[in-house]
Amino acid sequence: MLRKLALALLASTWFVSAHAAECQDSVFPLRLTNADNVLQENFGTAILLDRERWLYLAPAHVVTHADRIFIIRLVELRVVFIDPENNIALLEPKDPAVMKFWIGLLDRDITALTLAPETPAAGEVLVCSYPLKSLTAERARIVSAADIQPSALDKRGFMRIDKEIFPGESGGAVLDSEHRLVGMVVTLLTQTRELVNPGVAIPVEKLQQAVTRATEPRLEMGPPAPPHLTPAAAP
Repeated sequence: MLRKLALALLASTWFVSAHAAECQDSVFPLRLTNADNVLQENFGTAILLDRERWLYLAPAHVVTHADRIFIIRLVELRVVFIDPENNIALLEPKDPAVMKFWIGLLDRDITALTLAPETPAAGEVLVCSYPLKSLTAERARIVSAADIQPSALDKRGFMRIDKEIFPGESGGAVLDSEHRLVGMVVTLLTQTRELVNPGVAIPVEKLQQAVTRATEPRLEMGPPAPPHLTPAAAP
């Protein structure tokens, strides 16, 4: 009976299109609640980086104000590292045994993504995210510096792609042709709360720095985000 219930819960969480098959083993929806277990309006995506530790990557603005964070429906996560300046958070299960139990009920293997050595200057990428309960995967192209007008986005070191990123898609994985992680998409608002539509992603170099810092003995906290361009709150 317990197994049937668990499988039913998993089935209600993961709706995967055929085009997203190559993402479904590494990219997962987040479920955020307050202290009373009431669902928050925020939602986003988490990326598995390390299966041994069950280390997940997500945007800091998505998880910062949540009292409880869940993945795979009932596995509670805790924040182990946060960098507000670069909008990066790393999370792991509060109880690894619970994670292993739920993963054991799946009919497929779960795979951690490998970080690419550097952000490619051009080329095609695959963007995978959970804007709602459905995993979407769309092809996009990396926009080179020569193709755009310089802006505050470039000064902050964002990767640019030709896909618009809207609230709710934050945390999506940007994969190269070798299925390596080259970026994490985020939604941004200006100081007047207007949506910045151009597709932006946090490049792999910043993600790698966060992973490296998170392994240090003492937790580091980055400086606050610049006021002129702040992460969007998902609807």
